Amino acid sequence: MAEIRRRIRQLRRVVRIERVFQDRLNPLEVLSDEEIFRRYRFRSRTIMDIVEALFPFLERPTKRSSPLPPLLSVLETLYFLASGAHYVV
Repeated sequence: MAEIRRRIRQLRRVVRIERVFQDRLNPLEVLSDEEIFRRYRFRSRTIMDIVEALFPFLERPTKRSSPLPPLLSVLETLYFLASGAHYVV
């Protein structure tokens, strides 16, 4: 068993797994006004005002580890507060 684990560790060092980064779309551009209101309980202009007010606190000084953009952070929080779930139901 220990030999198998050692062999797997060796293979992981040799075989490089390519990381794939997904494109994070702007949901405000993709969704309709009704869908935005139904999902987040705010209009798109109000959401942008919230993002502008919170931007200095949510912006990361570095792009290291691909941080979540401030808009998506606000949208995630609003969705959770509106529905009580992390997933689209």
